[in-house]
Amino acid sequence: MKFSLTFDQQQCADALSDALELALQGKIESLAIVVCMNDGVAPVMCGKNAGGLLLGATQLIHNIRSEVFERGNLATKAVKKPVILRARP
Repeated sequence: MKFSLTFDQQQCADALSDALELALQGKIESLAIVVCMNDGVAPVMCGKNAGGLLLGATQLIHNIRSEVFERGNLATKAVKKPVILRARP
């Protein structure tokens, strides 16, 4: 079944697909996701790397604050593709 997605929805689907691919390769040990839907939000967290999750969450909060308070409305910035950061070997 094919759905008609907005640009933002397609970015979300792409980010989830990338994360799923890495998880299936065994490269993800912990995960935190916050999804925003029309009828609410849903945070999900799994894994045991609490320090990594806290570091990532702190960076996410910083990025959101920068977009909202320094650059204006978050929706005005179009990002080509979401980026999943990978640790260097």
